[in-house]
Amino acid sequence: MWCYSGNSAAKFINKLRRALHTALCRANVKFVEPRKALKIALSDENASKLFTRYVSLDAVSSSFINSLLALTYGDPVYYKRTKPMYMVTCGEKLPPLRR
Repeated sequence: MWCYSGNSAAKFINKLRRALHTALCRANVKFVEPRKALKIALSDENASKLFTRYVSLDAVSSSFINSLLALTYGDPVYYKRTKPMYMVTCGEKLPPLRR
């Protein structure tokens, strides 16, 4: 990913974080791992458009999603000592995600 300045990069990352958070809240998940978060984001119409518009699907890896989840929700909880799981906290009720 390449941006003109640090400010534009921060705006872009925040836009991706909000889209991912909204998709996860609409999917009504409490805990999520990066691979499942990517599936949910790509099934959400708004998040999918944003992720595929600026970042190629080959580049959207679980490590990129893992970084976005860490920025949004903090440190992960490890399930079975190997998989990072993030606790999704939604403050507002959103319409459910259509699948």
